[in-house]
Amino acid sequence: FIYEQWFSGPNYAAIPDGHIAVHFVDVGQGDGAIVVCDGKTLVIDGGTAENGAKMVEYLQNTLHVSKVDFVIGTHPHADHIGGLPDVIRACKVKKLYSPVDEFEAKPFETMKRAADDKKLKITVPQAGQSFSLGRAKVEFLAPLGIYDNVNDLSLVVRITYGQTAFLFTGDAEKQVEQDLISEGTQLQADVLKAGHHGSNTSSCDVFLNAVSAKIAAVSCGQDNDYGHPHKEVLSRLSERGTAVYRTDLQGSVVFTTDGKEIAAHTERGALE
Repeated sequence: FIYEQWFSGPNYAAIPDGHIAVHFVDVGQGDGAIVVCDGKTLVIDGGTAENGAKMVEYLQNTLHVSKVDFVIGTHPHADHIGGLPDVIRACKVKKLYSPVDEFEAKPFETMKRAADDKKLKITVPQAGQSFSLGRAKVEFLAPLGIYDNVNDLSLVVRITYGQTAFLFTGDAEKQVEQDLISEGTQLQADVLKAGHHGSNTSSCDVFLNAVSAKIAAVSCGQDNDYGHPHKEVLSRLSERGTAVYRTDLQGSVVFTTDGKEIAAHTERGALE
């Protein structure tokens, strides 16, 4: 694996043939990612309602996408699904995944209403199910059971392309991380979307060992009230030699790979 790095305006639309691109869009304190492979598009979360327009602009103006094949709302919190109604209204969405199809909270109800208006059904996937995004495989790893903590309902997703893998954990906390390990789930990934915006509620030692990521992407807001990413998590990643990319410091971060080498592109300069 060779990690190149170059910094330019976010003109990432023209990825070479035979590559997959994973975009961590800077949506402030929230999660919003877009995966493009072989002309197919997957949106994983959409930030807060205030950032829905940014997700749509990124899809339409940066990536020139008007049709979204799959949308995954990892769990029904406002900083993850708040912006998805805008995506559903603006783009032709083929399939919408969520860990629940009923949830009493305004962000979820707004998303469901937007989906209903487009006659788009919410699909609740089971762990072990997968779908193809072009030549990439997208597999649901969690939730593995019923959890009281909404963060632990997060749809955990592993995307494989060639010899590379990307792991998206939503806000899943240590209980889920332990459950995945107990289940013997294949967790290895080259790029880890750090759980819960880099919070110390996630990214426990045994989980990081199992994932053994070369890169961690942290999606969080500048000077956020939660102190994300927490220094304990940054320290655990640093001990493992994991390179950390942060949307609060570098803006939108994009990884492209041909299935072997991974290149990182950032909107703003390198971390010190």
